[in-house]
Amino acid sequence: MLFPMYIPAMDGLLRDLHVQVSMARHGVLGPEWRDDDAIDEHARLYLPLAGRGTLRCDGEELPLRPGSCLLLPPFHPRTFRCPRRLEIAWVHCQAEVAGLNLFDHWPTRRALAVDVAAYRPLFAALAAHVDSPEPSAVLAADGIVRQLLAPFLLPVDAAQARAHERLRAVLAFVDTHLAERLTLAGLARIAHLAESHFSRLFHATYGVPPLRYVRQRRIERVRALLATSGDTLDAIAARTGFSDGFHCSRVFLAVTGERPSRWRERSRQAAVP
Repeated sequence: MLFPMYIPAMDGLLRDLHVQVSMARHGVLGPEWRDDDAIDEHARLYLPLAGRGTLRCDGEELPLRPGSCLLLPPFHPRTFRCPRRLEIAWVHCQAEVAGLNLFDHWPTRRALAVDVAAYRPLFAALAAHVDSPEPSAVLAADGIVRQLLAPFLLPVDAAQARAHERLRAVLAFVDTHLAERLTLAGLARIAHLAESHFSRLFHATYGVPPLRYVRQRRIERVRALLATSGDTLDAIAARTGFSDGFHCSRVFLAVTGERPSRWRERSRQAAVP
C-alpha cells in the first residue's frame, strides 16, 4: 500500500474536503531561486529529485533533498535557498474542510520520508492532468492531490472528532458571514448550546475562544484578499466585518505584526515554485 499512514477514522470529518490545484510542475533550479519570507495563499508540496536546497518555515529548517516530501501551509512565511543545482517537482494547491483552510484546523506533518521512485510518477501525472483540457482531468487531479496530502495528516482523537462534528456548522456559518456582526450568543444558538457550554467546548476543541477565532478568520480573509485582489483596504474591510480600513489595519497589525500594505507587497513577491 503506497500510503499506509492514511487514517480511516478521519473519513467522517474529511467528507467535506475540497481541494483545488493551481499549479503542478517539474524543473531544475539554481542560486537564482531564493527569497526571504515569501507568502501566498497556496499550500505547497515539494518533491526533491536530485541535488540540494533548504527552506525555513515558521522557524523550522527543512532540507530539500531526495527521499523527502515537504508540505508547507498557506500564509506562512517561507525562506528559500538553493546554492547549487536542485531538480524538484512541486504542487501549489488549496484544501478546505467545510469552507475552512484545512491546514489551520488540522494538525499536519511538514516532512515525510518517501520513495522517490513511487512518488515521482504521481507528481508527473498530476502535472499532466492540471494542464489537460479534458473534463475528466479535474477528477483525476483531485484524486492524486488527496493521495499526496493524506499521509501528512496527523490523528485526531475521538472526543475531538465528536466536538468538531457538533461545531462544524458554526465554523461554516462564520466563514460565510464574516462581513456581518457575529456574537457569542448567535454562534451558540447555531450549535444548540448554552453560551457558557459552547464557549468552553469551542475553546477546548480549537484552542481559542469563539470570538477570537472569528477575528482570526477575518484576518485570514483579509490576507487572502490582499494577496489576490486589487481592492482598497476600505473595500476589503467592508467584506470582512471591519468598520473601515483604519479599523482593519489596526487589528491586522496587532495580529500579524505588520501593516496590510507591507503584507500585500510581500505576498506579490512570492517566489515560484
